[in-house]
Amino acid sequence: MTYEEMTLLRINELREEAHRQRLAHDMSAGRWWRWLAAYATRRAAATSRCC
Repeated sequence: MTYEEMTLLRINELREEAHRQRLAHDMSAGRWWRWLAAYATRRAAATSRCC
């Protein structure tokens, strides 16, 4: 395997890892927003029952 081939292989591995990390970040961000929306809904329901 030549140096250029090894470099290209490493670049591809880094790209794949970056893609996996972006997906993981997007999924965790999605969970955060869903939790926040559910929390806001619960708070609004509690406020409407209170008064």
